[in-house]
Amino acid sequence: MAISKHWTKRLQMTHALVTLLSSSVNSNEITQTSNGIAIGRERHRGRLAYKHIIYRGIDQELISDIYHYYPHIHYSTIELLYKGMNGARLFSGQISIRGFIGNYNKRIIDDLGQPVSLRYGNDIERPKHLNSTDFVIGSVVDDRGSATIIVSREGRMIIDGPLFFDCERTWDSPSIGILELIESRMADD
Repeated sequence: MAISKHWTKRLQMTHALVTLLSSSVNSNEITQTSNGIAIGRERHRGRLAYKHIIYRGIDQELISDIYHYYPHIHYSTIELLYKGMNGARLFSGQISIRGFIGNYNKRIIDDLGQPVSLRYGNDIERPKHLNSTDFVIGSVVDDRGSATIIVSREGRMIIDGPLFFDCERTWDSPSIGILELIESRMADD
């Protein structure tokens, strides 16, 4: 299945992410819905189970809502990331990028479900040692531990906690950091 021009434009920086994750699966293992793109069927886990899910990016109004709730964030960095994708569940949940849920009535929910809310790590279960300006966008987990993915006030992506594979710990932007984190995880397979 080819990814539509609409999705290519909509994903912007995350087009590279989709290309990278799709490179190791057959085209019939890619599903595009109104809510996102799912890659790598995992039939042994269920009819709707996928190894990777990338949720559709959000519009400027919802990005402004994120900034309203979290005014300390690096706006242009978050805007670039969330226009491309509103969260992701990668490697069967080992890497999770949180998304903005907002008003449930506005969201179209389909078989892919929805991302883990940005509220987790920022409002709910926030690690106590983080600076008040740190913005949690995700996590990396496995049976050996977990780490938090943070965007600093300056727009840098930082991994806070132990990782179970080799990779950098700090990047100039979340877009670069997420791609390099995925490449490192793929090399670990």
